[in-house]
Amino acid sequence: EDDPLFQSAVEFATKAQMNQEGFDEMMNLYVSSQIAQNEALEAYKQNELKALGDKAQERINNLVAWGKSNLPEDLFNGFTEMAVSASAVKALEKLVGMTRNSAITPPSHAAGGLTAEDVRKMQFEKDEYGNRRINTDPAFRKRYEEAAKLVYGSEEHRIIVGGK
Repeated sequence: EDDPLFQSAVEFATKAQMNQEGFDEMMNLYVSSQIAQNEALEAYKQNELKALGDKAQERINNLVAWGKSNLPEDLFNGFTEMAVSASAVKALEKLVGMTRNSAITPPSHAAGGLTAEDVRKMQFEKDEYGNRRINTDPAFRKRYEEAAKLVYGSEEHRIIVGGK
């Protein structure tokens, strides 16, 4: 009864001299439409999360954490309101990544589940001859550089304070 639409419906029914049966049918239509709308919204949300992959919620949480750390409250609210689809989340991740000075994920646990320790292991991994793979395997070096960029960022002279 607190719903303003319900109050309007009561007023309409009274003015139209609608009987109780007609009013009940009108309210059932309204409730059915609300249920269908909620189900459609939930299905849309699930499809968008699925489009973001297995770490969808983590990706969203990373954006929220970045926004809280880097934006004033009024801009943060607008920032979160933009993330209404998988493509919008991807665009926001790209924009955040372009800020270069503010990592979208903490250096200890970057996108894709990589950690600084994973990157260090890659850096010193050796091939069958005992040579470091980043010096002998161009494809491996590229994967290492991409992983390092994800974990540490790509700006010049970046220093991580408190890293292990």
